[in-house]
Amino acid sequence: MRKLSLLFICFLPFEIIAQRDITYTSLEKALDQPEKVYALDISNQNISELPGMGQFINLERLNISSNRLSKLPEDFVKLSNLTDLNASNNQIASLPASFSDLNKLEAIDLRVNRLTTLPEGIVKLSKLSVLDLGYNQLSALPDSFGELQSLKWLFAGNNALNSLPSSLTSIKSLERLWLDYNQLTTLPADIGQLKRLTELMLFHNDLEAMPESVLDIKALELLNFSNNQIKSIPENIGQLSRIKELKASSNQLTSIPLSIGNLDSLETFEIGENQIETLPTTLSQLFQLRNLTLSGNPISEERVKKLRDDLPGCYIYFVNK
Repeated sequence: MRKLSLLFICFLPFEIIAQRDITYTSLEKALDQPEKVYALDISNQNISELPGMGQFINLERLNISSNRLSKLPEDFVKLSNLTDLNASNNQIASLPASFSDLNKLEAIDLRVNRLTTLPEGIVKLSKLSVLDLGYNQLSALPDSFGELQSLKWLFAGNNALNSLPSSLTSIKSLERLWLDYNQLTTLPADIGQLKRLTELMLFHNDLEAMPESVLDIKALELLNFSNNQIKSIPENIGQLSRIKELKASSNQLTSIPLSIGNLDSLETFEIGENQIETLPTTLSQLFQLRNLTLSGNPISEERVKKLRDDLPGCYIYFVNK
């Protein structure tokens, strides 16, 4: 009997591990033995309600995307072991205040819903590393948003944000920041504090200037501020030596800094639809460049021809304005 007990103890962890590899796809079947459910994927099932969710006390991964949910149930807070939540493509207009009690959450996908605000308590999710809020109706982020000190990826494009909380720049862990298709007119002056940032997406906003401190983000690889009202690129843009993509089309640019020639890693450079008449000779130093967009600027065809000769490995898109 003792040997049997020891065997049971030895093999129990493997049974639990095996159970965690099972993803349930039926809410009805999952509710038969809710304590054994670690992963539940009931996406795209035309569901409008989630009865009995509080019974899944061991649930770690939940996918309820592409349904007809307008809210999360009150007992959602009982999912105390939840680490990964995908509730995208629903009709959720708000999150319960108790949402902040789900303190094991590491990744949240709330894309394509009807959120207008976030509960202040969301900043208590200390383990959260990925947050996708794209395609909602948010006009602001909580003032204390900077308390999300584990956050690495923030996607908040396609909302109605007109400003950013000053605390945002205190999230030193942030690596990807997508704020495209909003109504931003300014960026925090100290955005350069986000030194781990590799992607900064700002296209389709109402920005008039790029803070000089952006030059302090040496890790930056992708920078897109197309479709704004920006009048100049920082003179020392060449300090961002890791940049691979720089997109600045459809602004009010009249010139390109000489230091652009120092961007040795640059592969894509888009400055179409601006007011640029001349190009710096240092552009010819960008031997890694593969795509260059110049169309929609009053640049001479002779200058473009010279550039094509200098950079034979680069496709240059130019249609005379």
